[in-house]
Amino acid sequence: MLPETAWQEEWQISPDCESFAAVSALEDGTFTVRLNGALWETRTDKMYNCQFAPDGRLTALSQSDGEWAIVVDDAESEEHADYLWGTRFNKAGTIAVPMQTGMEYGMLVDGAHTTAMAKELGVAPTTVRTHVQSVLTKLGVHSRLEAASFAMRHGILDEEHPALVR
Repeated sequence: MLPETAWQEEWQISPDCESFAAVSALEDGTFTVRLNGALWETRTDKMYNCQFAPDGRLTALSQSDGEWAIVVDDAESEEHADYLWGTRFNKAGTIAVPMQTGMEYGMLVDGAHTTAMAKELGVAPTTVRTHVQSVLTKLGVHSRLEAASFAMRHGILDEEHPALVR
Protein backbone atom coordinates (compact mmCIF):
# COMPACT_ATOMS: atom_id res chain seq x y z
CA MET A 1 0.00 0.00 0.00
CA LEU A 2 1.18 3.50 -0.80
CA PRO A 3 2.21 5.68 2.20
CA GLU A 4 -0.56 7.80 3.75
CA THR A 5 -3.17 6.33 1.41
CA ALA A 6 -6.16 4.38 2.65
CA TRP A 7 -7.41 3.68 -0.91
CA GLN A 8 -7.38 5.00 -4.48
CA GLU A 9 -10.20 5.64 -6.95
CA GLU A 10 -10.81 7.38 -10.29
CA TRP A 11 -7.60 6.44 -12.05
CA GLN A 12 -6.72 8.69 -15.02
CA ILE A 13 -3.94 8.61 -17.60
CA SER A 14 -3.01 11.81 -19.43
CA PRO A 15 -3.72 12.00 -23.17
CA ASP A 16 0.00 11.83 -23.92
CA CYS A 17 0.33 8.78 -21.61
CA GLU A 18 3.10 10.55 -19.67
CA SER A 19 1.18 11.11 -16.41
CA PHE A 20 -0.96 8.99 -14.13
CA ALA A 21 -3.34 10.38 -11.49
CA ALA A 22 -5.88 9.07 -8.99
CA VAL A 23 -8.13 10.51 -6.30
CA SER A 24 -6.75 9.24 -2.99
CA ALA A 25 -8.52 8.81 0.32
CA LEU A 26 -5.99 9.37 3.06
CA GLU A 27 -5.82 7.62 6.42
CA ASP A 28 -6.86 10.85 8.20
CA GLY A 29 -10.19 10.86 6.29
CA THR A 30 -9.31 13.63 3.82
CA PHE A 31 -8.99 13.36 0.05
CA THR A 32 -6.34 14.52 -2.39
CA VAL A 33 -4.87 13.57 -5.77
CA ARG A 34 -1.81 11.41 -6.34
CA LEU A 35 -0.02 12.47 -9.53
CA ASN A 36 2.79 10.21 -10.74
CA GLY A 37 3.15 8.90 -7.18
CA ALA A 38 3.33 12.29 -5.44
CA LEU A 39 0.45 13.59 -3.32
CA TRP A 40 -1.01 17.04 -3.93
CA GLU A 41 -0.82 19.43 -0.99
CA THR A 42 -4.56 20.18 -1.32
CA ARG A 43 -6.60 18.20 1.25
CA THR A 44 -10.42 18.27 1.18
CA ASP A 45 -13.43 16.58 2.76
CA LYS A 46 -14.40 15.03 -0.59
CA MET A 47 -12.84 14.93 -4.05
CA TYR A 48 -13.88 13.40 -7.35
CA ASN A 49 -13.92 13.85 -11.13
CA CYS A 50 -10.16 13.85 -11.58
CA GLN A 51 -9.48 14.66 -15.27
CA PHE A 52 -6.69 15.82 -17.53
CA ALA A 53 -7.52 18.85 -19.67
CA PRO A 54 -6.50 18.75 -23.35
CA ASP A 55 -3.63 21.11 -22.51
CA GLY A 56 -2.30 18.71 -19.83
CA ARG A 57 -3.56 20.44 -16.68
CA LEU A 58 -4.98 18.09 -14.06
CA THR A 59 -8.33 19.02 -12.52
CA ALA A 60 -10.52 17.65 -9.75
CA LEU A 61 -13.66 18.74 -7.93
CA SER A 62 -13.32 19.18 -4.18
CA GLN A 63 -15.60 19.85 -1.22
CA SER A 64 -14.61 21.44 2.07
CA ASP A 65 -16.95 22.82 4.72
CA GLY A 66 -19.98 22.12 2.50
CA GLU A 67 -18.75 24.16 -0.49
CA TRP A 68 -17.44 22.79 -3.77
CA ALA A 69 -14.52 24.18 -5.79
CA ILE A 70 -12.39 23.10 -8.70
CA VAL A 71 -8.72 22.30 -8.12
CA VAL A 72 -6.36 22.77 -11.07
CA ASP A 73 -2.79 21.51 -10.80
CA ASP A 74 -3.08 21.50 -6.98
CA ALA A 75 -4.42 25.08 -6.76
CA GLU A 76 -8.01 25.47 -5.53
CA SER A 77 -10.12 28.12 -7.22
CA GLU A 78 -11.44 30.98 -5.13
CA GLU A 79 -14.92 30.56 -6.62
CA HIS A 80 -17.11 28.16 -4.64
CA ALA A 81 -20.59 26.76 -5.19
CA ASP A 82 -23.21 24.65 -3.44
CA TYR A 83 -22.66 21.88 -6.01
CA LEU A 84 -20.33 21.26 -8.93
CA TRP A 85 -21.43 18.69 -11.47
CA GLY A 86 -18.50 17.99 -13.72
CA THR A 87 -15.52 19.42 -15.48
CA ARG A 88 -15.74 20.31 -19.15
CA PHE A 89 -13.22 21.83 -21.51
CA ASN A 90 -13.95 24.03 -24.49
CA LYS A 91 -11.84 24.01 -27.66
CA ALA A 92 -9.49 26.61 -26.18
CA GLY A 93 -8.93 24.33 -23.18
CA THR A 94 -10.72 26.61 -20.71
CA ILE A 95 -12.24 24.80 -17.76
CA ALA A 96 -15.96 25.26 -17.25
CA VAL A 97 -17.76 23.69 -14.32
CA PRO A 98 -21.53 23.68 -14.74
CA MET A 99 -23.29 24.59 -11.47
CA GLN A 100 -26.86 23.85 -10.40
CA THR A 101 -28.80 24.68 -7.28
CA GLY A 102 -29.37 22.13 -4.55
CA MET A 103 -33.12 22.43 -5.05
CA GLU A 104 -32.99 21.40 -8.71
CA TYR A 105 -30.72 18.45 -8.04
CA GLY A 106 -32.68 17.45 -4.97
CA MET A 107 -35.89 17.41 -6.97
CA LEU A 108 -34.24 15.28 -9.64
CA VAL A 109 -32.91 12.60 -7.33
CA ASP A 110 -35.96 12.70 -5.06
CA GLY A 111 -37.94 11.43 -8.03
CA ALA A 112 -40.08 14.49 -8.62
CA HIS A 113 -42.19 14.18 -11.77
CA THR A 114 -41.27 16.49 -14.64
CA THR A 115 -44.50 18.51 -14.32
CA ALA A 116 -43.99 18.95 -10.57
CA MET A 117 -40.44 20.18 -11.16
CA ALA A 118 -41.66 22.57 -13.85
CA LYS A 119 -44.32 24.01 -11.57
CA GLU A 120 -41.90 24.42 -8.65
CA LEU A 121 -39.21 26.06 -10.82
CA GLY A 122 -41.65 28.13 -12.88
CA VAL A 123 -40.50 26.77 -16.23
CA ALA A 124 -41.99 24.66 -19.03
CA PRO A 125 -41.89 20.84 -18.77
CA THR A 126 -39.76 20.72 -21.92
CA THR A 127 -37.19 22.94 -20.17
CA VAL A 128 -37.14 20.52 -17.24
CA ARG A 129 -36.68 17.51 -19.55
CA THR A 130 -33.79 19.25 -21.29
CA HIS A 131 -32.25 20.23 -17.96
CA VAL A 132 -32.63 16.70 -16.52
CA GLN A 133 -31.01 15.17 -19.60
CA SER A 134 -28.17 17.69 -19.36
CA VAL A 135 -27.55 16.83 -15.69
CA LEU A 136 -27.61 13.08 -16.43
CA THR A 137 -25.14 13.57 -19.28
CA LYS A 138 -22.82 15.71 -17.16
CA LEU A 139 -22.85 13.10 -14.41
CA GLY A 140 -22.24 10.33 -16.94
CA VAL A 141 -25.38 8.42 -15.93
CA HIS A 142 -28.47 7.31 -17.83
CA SER A 143 -31.32 7.59 -15.33
CA ARG A 144 -32.54 9.52 -12.32
CA LEU A 145 -31.88 6.43 -10.20
CA GLU A 146 -28.24 6.39 -11.34
CA ALA A 147 -28.02 10.12 -10.53
CA ALA A 148 -29.25 9.43 -6.99
CA SER A 149 -26.75 6.60 -6.62
CA PHE A 150 -23.95 8.89 -7.86
CA ALA A 151 -25.00 11.54 -5.34
CA MET A 152 -24.87 9.07 -2.47
CA ARG A 153 -21.49 7.60 -3.53
CA HIS A 154 -19.93 11.05 -3.82
CA GLY A 155 -21.51 12.52 -0.70
CA ILE A 156 -23.62 15.09 -2.52
CA LEU A 157 -26.63 14.01 -0.46
CA ASP A 158 -25.94 14.00 3.26
CA GLU A 159 -27.09 15.18 6.67
CA GLU A 160 -26.13 18.78 5.80
CA HIS A 161 -28.77 18.80 3.05
CA PRO A 162 -31.74 17.02 4.67
CA ALA A 163 -34.19 18.40 2.13
CA LEU A 164 -32.39 16.32 -0.46
CA VAL A 165 -32.65 13.08 1.49
CA ARG A 166 -36.03 11.34 1.84
